[in-house]
Amino acid sequence: MPAAVYDPASIPLYQVDAFTVPGTAFSGNPAAVCPLGGWLPTDVLQAVAAQLNLSETVFVVPRAAFGGAAPFEDADGAGAGGGWDYAIRWFTPTTEIDLCGHATLAAAHVIFSELGFGGGGVNVVLQSRRSGVLRVKPMQGRLQLDFPLQPPAPYPPAQVPAVGEALPGVTVTACWQHGAIDIIAVLDSEAAVRDVCPNLGRVKALPCRGLIATARADEGKGYDFVYRFFAPQLGIDEDPVTGSACTQLAPLWAGVLGAPSLVGRQLSARGGVLEMDVVESTERPRVFIAGSARLVIRGEFFLTEAPPTPMPRPPNHADPRPAPLAGPAPAGPFLGRVMLKLGGSLVTDKASYCTAKPDVIAAVAAVVRRMVDDGYFVVVVHGAGSFGHIHAKQWDIAGGVDRTPAATEERRASQREAAVQVRRDVHALGELVAKGLRDAGVAVAHMPAADWATAHGGGGAAAGGGGTGE
Repeated sequence: MPAAVYDPASIPLYQVDAFTVPGTAFSGNPAAVCPLGGWLPTDVLQAVAAQLNLSETVFVVPRAAFGGAAPFEDADGAGAGGGWDYAIRWFTPTTEIDLCGHATLAAAHVIFSELGFGGGGVNVVLQSRRSGVLRVKPMQGRLQLDFPLQPPAPYPPAQVPAVGEALPGVTVTACWQHGAIDIIAVLDSEAAVRDVCPNLGRVKALPCRGLIATARADEGKGYDFVYRFFAPQLGIDEDPVTGSACTQLAPLWAGVLGAPSLVGRQLSARGGVLEMDVVESTERPRVFIAGSARLVIRGEFFLTEAPPTPMPRPPNHADPRPAPLAGPAPAGPFLGRVMLKLGGSLVTDKASYCTAKPDVIAAVAAVVRRMVDDGYFVVVVHGAGSFGHIHAKQWDIAGGVDRTPAATEERRASQREAAVQVRRDVHALGELVAKGLRDAGVAVAHMPAADWATAHGGGGAAAGGGGTGE
């Protein structure tokens, strides 16, 4: 049991591309890595993995967090007393899994490059719940995993047709499986592996963690075998790069090709390259799997509500707010923007539309100042646009309208003249609102809406200081 309760508001978050293809951007398998100060409840770990929605999310906890106790409640005391550096667990979006190669590589990359682990310059030793002790060694810009060797056995012949139904349109020449982990379907060519379109419903019905389609590589490719990995059982239709599959593929192809050192290429859309060395020992059979990793995201995952302070804007990144129209630039960043829409009859005398109501203006000014003080940016717009709309349409809804061309043109000319007058009236009303707000101590810029849209790319933009009367 952990020595202390661990209940953080947020946890570190890294995203690493593992088993990348050298010189190729956006390759390898992305994994999320979350270093913890102790174990969170399993349902929380699973929820984090579901939220991130990558093929795997890996959590690591340093040995010191457990105070000499075993790192897992259900692993028969494995790891009690030390001999390892970090405890490790892997999750897909839907379930916890026993072992994951690319996420282990990603975790080791973070431990070495981000967490400052020295490890004597040799290995970081990871204690897992279900796969024992794992070691990762840095070597010439790459990382090498020390994983258990899992030689597959021939798959029952009576069940091979079901595998063929899961991989329609290709020829399955042999089937293998180690325990109840993955079913390996050997196809007759690299092209068949690359082009196969699995029936994921049939794959999901197979008694395995996932289905591997593999074949010998074409001559002169620089790698020895190719494969793809399908695991809808785990919520992963196709895994971009699967390091753990090589615990079974490496001994299989080492036997077929008569070579203990191999290079595999996963033919997913992203692609990945893995180098393998098979050590068939009666005492400790292992496979060493090496590959490259690249950090792509460094951040923070909030388990509770995030604080209101946003992250600093990157250098040379343009301020998304428009420049203020009048007065000094407003302080920022803002929590958000608020638009106050004031009806013309509310803020002015109905009889003349030429006198602002001081009590209403004072109340609006108080609201604006309060929102600005609370960190919001406020845009104030006024009504009376509807007056012009109704006036212009009155001609066409009156009964008995003369629709001759001459009469129609006369109406249009009168409408244009009325529209011009309405614009003047609305602008005058805007000046009344703006003046009232200025008199009440709110910094305001005022201009016609069309000019605003031209200058700021549309309505809803903010003006300097506090509010805007248009």
